[in-house]
Amino acid sequence: MKFKSSKSFDDYFSIAEQNTRDVIEENSPFLIATKEYHSFFINTLFQCELTSSHIGNLLSVNCFTLFLNAVRIATTGSSIGLFPILRSMLESSCYAYQVSRNKDLEKIWMHRHRSTDDHKLCRKKFSNAVGNTAKNIQKLSASPEGTEDWINSAYQLAIDFGAHPNQKAIFENISIDQERYKDQVAVDFIMIRNSSSFEINRQIMSCLDFGLITCTILCCLSDKPSDQLIIHLHKLNDIKEDLAKEYYET
Repeated sequence: MKFKSSKSFDDYFSIAEQNTRDVIEENSPFLIATKEYHSFFINTLFQCELTSSHIGNLLSVNCFTLFLNAVRIATTGSSIGLFPILRSMLESSCYAYQVSRNKDLEKIWMHRHRSTDDHKLCRKKFSNAVGNTAKNIQKLSASPEGTEDWINSAYQLAIDFGAHPNQKAIFENISIDQERYKDQVAVDFIMIRNSSSFEINRQIMSCLDFGLITCTILCCLSDKPSDQLIIHLHKLNDIKEDLAKEYYET
């Protein structure tokens, strides 16, 4: 195999920075929507007493930082690194839920790196954090039917689209070059897209999808989410669905 890069090391960062500047300057409805999510985290979610678990609160803030990081990556046009971040954000919210519901898990989480046995115990207890969280949230009276599938499906999609080096994740970013020589096959690997590509908006939309799920889980850290939180969650969902209808449905 022969590999040829059409851009230099410096080019990669220059293009990424320019893409972000272009996206900010355009201030598209997709980016405006992410600002609404940011506002929800800061002005609504984190103004509530969600959990008495200090670890749960730290993991919640971690979700917020990962959301910002995901949006930042999305605006650069580099889709390859997006879904590992979205997966981590979703897992972090589920970890927050688990430690908030079981104080013993706080110690297990804290002691993960203390010894080999502690590491194994932590992996065992949190290995199905997403599935267990989805199942428990589905049981809440405020949860609509299908919430469990919604959370689990999102986690699987994160894996399929890049949080794991599988065939689908890799082939999403390649194209076959038709100009071949004899029996050789030339493959273009797309590392970064330009700011005019609709793929950037699609990536930001993914941030909104996973952001909504994450916010929903964090709202459920409380035994009974307040009406205010539920109203704001519906607002975030409406913003996201309106974008989907306008730009994706024909």
